[in-house]
Amino acid sequence: MEPALDVIGRALNGDEGARAFLERTSSIYVLDVTDNSNPKTYGCWNFIHQALNEIERYESKLLAMLQQPKNASPAATATTAAATTTPTTTPPPDAVRDALVHHVRLLASMALRVARRPPQGDRAIVATCISNASDYHCSPSQSQWLFDLNLELREIVMGRIAAMAFDFSFHRSQSGITSSNGVSSTINHGSSNNNNNGVNNTKSGGPQSVFADHVVMDTFNAILAANAVSTGPSAVRHFATEWIIPSSRNIPVSALISIAHHLALEGMRPASPAGTMDMLQQLSIPISSMVLVPAMADAATDNSNEDEMSSGSGRDSHAGNSRILAKALAALNVWCTATTLTLPQLKHISSKIHLDIVDVLNDAMYSDSSKVVDALADFIEHAMESTFEETVSDDRMNQVRHIINVNESAFRASFSRDQLMVIEQKEMAAILEQLVSAVGLQRIRFLERQNQGDVEVCRNLARVGKAVSATWIGLQQKKPSGRRASAPACTGAGSFGVLVESGPPSISPHLWHDLERDS
Repeated sequence: MEPALDVIGRALNGDEGARAFLERTSSIYVLDVTDNSNPKTYGCWNFIHQALNEIERYESKLLAMLQQPKNASPAATATTAAATTTPTTTPPPDAVRDALVHHVRLLASMALRVARRPPQGDRAIVATCISNASDYHCSPSQSQWLFDLNLELREIVMGRIAAMAFDFSFHRSQSGITSSNGVSSTINHGSSNNNNNGVNNTKSGGPQSVFADHVVMDTFNAILAANAVSTGPSAVRHFATEWIIPSSRNIPVSALISIAHHLALEGMRPASPAGTMDMLQQLSIPISSMVLVPAMADAATDNSNEDEMSSGSGRDSHAGNSRILAKALAALNVWCTATTLTLPQLKHISSKIHLDIVDVLNDAMYSDSSKVVDALADFIEHAMESTFEETVSDDRMNQVRHIINVNESAFRASFSRDQLMVIEQKEMAAILEQLVSAVGLQRIRFLERQNQGDVEVCRNLARVGKAVSATWIGLQQKKPSGRRASAPACTGAGSFGVLVESGPPSISPHLWHDLERDS
């Protein structure tokens, strides 16, 4: 292998020297003054850029070997073998991915670490490198040139990562791989969950690069989000409004959801720049209304147009929609946590695009995927927490201000914390009527899934019911005496509504015990 890949490979095998080299490369720069008139620095972005080039060359050589015709002349075979560092025997088709998947995952983890360092941090490290050179002194113009060159290289690497993360055609060649035995083989996109490396063999889609691995793709999206957040709030706005939102119809759905997820995660990091949360709150309307809620609505009704569902079979399409729905629910949950966005606020935002977020959540209850119902339960439990808050926080007030789009002085003059609390509790009560009705309709399905032994789906449906019913009871207790309403659509407002009426025999003993204990 070439130098960068060789170091990564030895680090994966536990070589202490290689690991120390990667650690130093992530944190320091080296000044090369072999040519005094043309000084250069070498650091993390140089290494990542070089490693990406080496990976592409390595894969090209493997593809050339796999595409070698069966009746190729010995001279042609020898020429191909001489041009590559791989063995002369033809590797299996999966070797294009398997040979380097762990190398690329480690490289992506390294890139994520340095992307969280702001450009000003890179500049400071380069300045330290220059000042530590005892036998060479850069002029101010040379120092500035080195600073600019390093920043340009960072942007080049980010552009390459964005191309691979947002355009899945970068992971495919135009025709299938034909191995030496004449059998055409293809490797599908890395979001599949059929094997350890997240790659699935299908009848279409073309051969896939190692960059299509689902872990690598998710880390690439995290790198782009981390780079935007570390650069500052203005970079977050530029990234979202100039890249993500205008291209939302062209970027694959899974990439859009992953970007929104990681923007929120990076924004919640203690080291995120001041003003990041406020910027995310400003983006709550476009991100939720143009990315997350539409993706959830399409996936919940099996209508998601996702590139990774290219096999075309109904079963694979349904599995792909379930995967998208679970991802979108998790991303929306994290976004709401990062921005203090509440369910009544989400309902208001979704109404602007003629969708009802509560209807989407109700549709998700019918999913046969345990991951979807688990993500739904997480979201519902978090969404219900705001109902029990004693007061409205400053961050939550600020999010409301951005939703109604008024300046701070006008907002403070028109709304108080108590007013906002009353408004949201009233809207939450209306939302709970829909949710309690939906929970009640799950009674027959719950029993069917339980009889089939689907404990995960039943457990998470019980979590949803418990959170909804507990919130309903909490709201009724806050109302003045004599104004409390009964639970709509079912006669039991306790844990999981109508399931309580049917008695313990209808629920497996351990589920019933846990539900009663937590209620």
